[in-house]
Amino acid sequence: MEYKDSRIKLISEILSGIKVIKLFAWELPFVKRINSLRLSEVRQLRVVQFLEGTQYFVWTVAPVLVALVSFISFVLIDPVNNILDSQTAFVSITLFNTLKSPLFMLPNGIATMVQAIVSVKRITAFFELPNLDLKCVS
Repeated sequence: MEYKDSRIKLISEILSGIKVIKLFAWELPFVKRINSLRLSEVRQLRVVQFLEGTQYFVWTVAPVLVALVSFISFVLIDPVNNILDSQTAFVSITLFNTLKSPLFMLPNGIATMVQAIVSVKRITAFFELPNLDLKCVS
């Protein structure tokens, strides 16, 4: 978001001063600055997308791995008394599938909370700005 904010700020400055930029033929240097900021933003977005893909993979594979490890542990703890029959396996798989949806939504909830915290900080910073003196404006 920092890269995006800096790029948007630069574009806003360029649009507000477009007459001066055109007058002095500064288009290419500003295009280079915008492209450099956009490149940084795209790099960061790639990292975020890779991490998000990894997160989805882990959260999708986790219930299967938990079930597999649970069944192996159940049998290996006491091989004589703990027999993995169909009743035990199906009840366990049903319970694991019940937990699958809340576990899958957990990372999305965390990401949403982080975005909400950033938004609240920005709104708070805006509201804490000092008031304008009404005598300055005629």
